[in-house]
Amino acid sequence: MKTLVYCSAALAAVGLALSIASHVESLQGKPGPLGNYTWTLHLGALAVCVPAAIVARRIMRDLPHKDQWKALLGGCPAWMKYVLFGFLGYALLNFAIFIATPHSGGAGLMPPPVVRGFSGHWMAIYAAALAVLYSGAKTKG
Repeated sequence: MKTLVYCSAALAAVGLALSIASHVESLQGKPGPLGNYTWTLHLGALAVCVPAAIVARRIMRDLPHKDQWKALLGGCPAWMKYVLFGFLGYALLNFAIFIATPHSGGAGLMPPPVVRGFSGHWMAIYAAALAVLYSGAKTKG
């Protein structure tokens, strides 16, 4: 089980790095490191959410609702929690800016404005999965 958790955490870390790179490139009007395959970050986000949900369910089993978040991120260092909350907040801000900004067309399956709109969510999803999986790897059980 620990091997699957570590592999999933590594996939989440790679996805987070690629989503950050895609976001930075999209802010510059560039297609990003994955080019026409940027859409695969959707699949990766789904792929890391399944093991993260399994780990989260195991960690939160039989806990009262008020203690679940504390237990869920209990194995994470403080800096990782702050980074996660930063990505979650940034995802909301980025989405609001994306909705409020007029978009111009672009080349490829996912032009840079579209990548910018999605990448905030990708960063938050990958960061959350990484934090949960890291916490799960550090907890006993």
